[in-house]
Amino acid sequence: MKILLVEDDAVAAQMLKEHLEMKQCLVDYATDGEAAWELAEAFAYNLILLNVVLPKLNGITFCQKLRAKGDRTPIVLLTAQDSTALQIAGLDAGADDYLVKPYQFDELFARIRAVVRRGDSTPMPAIEWGKLCLEPNGCNVTYDGQRLHLTPKEYALLQLFLTNKQRVLSKNALQDHLWSFEDAPSTNAIRAHIRSLRQKLKQVGAVDLIETVYGMGYRLTSNLKTQQAQESHKKANTRLNEISLAGSFFSCCVPEVTCIGRQIEQTLKTVETPKQAEEKHLSQLVQKLQQGLSQSPIHIKPRNNIYSSPKLAIANQEIHLLIIEGDGEIASALTSEAKIRGIQAHTATTVAHARKILACFQPNIILLDLSFSNSLENGFELLVELSAVKSPVPVLVLTASESFSERVQATKLGARGVLQKPVSASEVMDAVTQLLQQSNTPRAKLLIVDDDPQILDFLQTLLSPWGFQLALLDDPREFWETLEQFAPNLLILDWEMPYFSGIDLCKVIRADLRWNELPIMFLSAHNDAQTVQRVFTSGADDYVSKPIVESELIARILNRLKRSKILHNLADIDTLTSLSNRRKFIQDFNYLLRLANRQKQSLCFILLDLDHFKSINDSYGHDTGDKVLKQLAQLLKYYFRDEDVVARWGGEEFVIGLYGINRQQCIHRMAKFLNTFCQHEFSDTKERKFQVSFSAGIAEYPYDGNNLEELYHVADSLLYKAKVSGRNQVLSLQSV
Repeated sequence: MKILLVEDDAVAAQMLKEHLEMKQCLVDYATDGEAAWELAEAFAYNLILLNVVLPKLNGITFCQKLRAKGDRTPIVLLTAQDSTALQIAGLDAGADDYLVKPYQFDELFARIRAVVRRGDSTPMPAIEWGKLCLEPNGCNVTYDGQRLHLTPKEYALLQLFLTNKQRVLSKNALQDHLWSFEDAPSTNAIRAHIRSLRQKLKQVGAVDLIETVYGMGYRLTSNLKTQQAQESHKKANTRLNEISLAGSFFSCCVPEVTCIGRQIEQTLKTVETPKQAEEKHLSQLVQKLQQGLSQSPIHIKPRNNIYSSPKLAIANQEIHLLIIEGDGEIASALTSEAKIRGIQAHTATTVAHARKILACFQPNIILLDLSFSNSLENGFELLVELSAVKSPVPVLVLTASESFSERVQATKLGARGVLQKPVSASEVMDAVTQLLQQSNTPRAKLLIVDDDPQILDFLQTLLSPWGFQLALLDDPREFWETLEQFAPNLLILDWEMPYFSGIDLCKVIRADLRWNELPIMFLSAHNDAQTVQRVFTSGADDYVSKPIVESELIARILNRLKRSKILHNLADIDTLTSLSNRRKFIQDFNYLLRLANRQKQSLCFILLDLDHFKSINDSYGHDTGDKVLKQLAQLLKYYFRDEDVVARWGGEEFVIGLYGINRQQCIHRMAKFLNTFCQHEFSDTKERKFQVSFSAGIAEYPYDGNNLEELYHVADSLLYKAKVSGRNQVLSLQSV
């Protein structure tokens, strides 16, 4: 993110600039309004941090001028004057947010994230150029399925080229987009980055992808005819996949449609790259196919994405599960359970049928039952085929056999999980969900403390392409503040540092109740037995000796994060709903209380209880009741922010902590959420339809209580009043 910082206080500006750069931001700095205006006209920024009182051109006038010329760059105003009239003037002038000094840096960063989110609320789609694919949301780059490990600057260069495919980018244009004004690189430095990027592309087979236009700059290699043919071929394949899926999954038996589909399929099989006449013929066939499908009596109801879990979302698309199961009853139960979890299930009755489906599209996960007749050898053959592809699909195996050798054989051939039948549909889908979560873990946050800047630079270059969020610290005196602000998933410490050693920091972590379970890894040039013993005695989880072997360090980090996640799930996650449990909620909410007290922010506690839940269990069965609880949990995870705390308190009671939101905002959000939930239709095993509501009580810190116990007491009494006065409502002390 490129930020223009406009601040006439040199000390405050330097501190803020350092903190922004720790967050991997590029910062241009101006001390007065006129200098800032010149920078804003010359360069494009993602955000402007603007002091109100400035020499030459004040912040309010700056906002008005910028908005008058149509520039929509987000602006956050900073001022020491806590005046309502000034705030209104700033917002009316075009500012997006307003923050009064003195402020906490983590609050400022939260406001920056919110402002940027409002300006860019939709996830960016993958950018493709032939076999090259860049995914901006995950910062992943692949070429023909092979992942490229790029430095942050190389990634930014490639993204800039891909978003300007038809443009020649001069060295000045590259400099303006990718470097701050103060840290402008030399021409040789830009060439070095381009050369390094070209070498890494060449290693995966992308030869001469970036060409030099002498005297002008650089651009992507222009081969538009081939590119257009590939795109046309790809679109036709996509349409064919849709046809095949419609035929396989929705039993489309319209003869005319089937005939056209076969013609398209035959054309694509016989042609590697369609010529112009063949493209025209394909286009005509596709149009006929669309007309045939629109006239046929097939109505596929789109799934409502609001009930899908964001933790299982893959590239913001639906999750597809392929069930290879010969028993129609079992397949139907699994499909129904998958639907509740927001997963689109497709069924194949034989391994041969599954192969046809897999030839058309790739699901996110496969459930393979080896128990039905004559399927064992075929199932093992399918496992071999699936594990041989470049990006294997995780496979969960069901088996009725108690043979240990069969289980070993399945895992050797690539099965990621094995379940012993008989097993309920709910248990199977729990395993599916677990595998999906393991395959799509969120970006881990690593805090690295080392006084050697060369080691920090090396680790940043090594770890950034893996998608980790990094906080690099060369002064251990700033360790605790950084730890609290960044909240890492893994800590990497150097052994010897000035002021505080890695051993000192490790012992402090293990003595703190909130952080004592944080995984800690040491880096050191000392590998003698005494040093290693001291490291592990102090509480470290792992030890890597210098010089660092790249592959070893990556493997150790990934393994440590995986083990930490497993332990976290066992201790802190409710097994039925996959939400946090009561213990974890108390820990997280108390942290929010301390933060709210320190930053003088509001914090709302919500106690939520399903209405007539006992009647649901009595009328429809406990399995159906569990489905209701799971569905509510999925919706809660989708609806609330990542920084909010959501947990199952016990039974049909759920609790929510909303930071930085007052009572009125909380009532509005909860009423909207209640309306959404009440519209959802549930069904039991006999396909009986019903709807569910809930009641909730809201307590606000600090007005209704100063600790969790007091807030819970107020929210519980309000929940009781909501139940007594008719249920299906949200109450606070203001609304009573």
